[in-house]
Amino acid sequence: MEKVLRSIKRNWLLGMRIQYEVLKEQRAEYGEQVIKKLATDLVKRYGRGFS
Repeated sequence: MEKVLRSIKRNWLLGMRIQYEVLKEQRAEYGEQVIKKLATDLVKRYGRGFS
């Protein structure tokens, strides 16, 4: 159960990061540029597997 809760929290935190750091709280289409930047940032922070 603890592992599931950690996964939920991690996913929530990633969603918040997308909203505030990548999209700057604006509504935006998920374009190729946004996804590439997010993938690069996630690899730097969490390692491979976020591309």
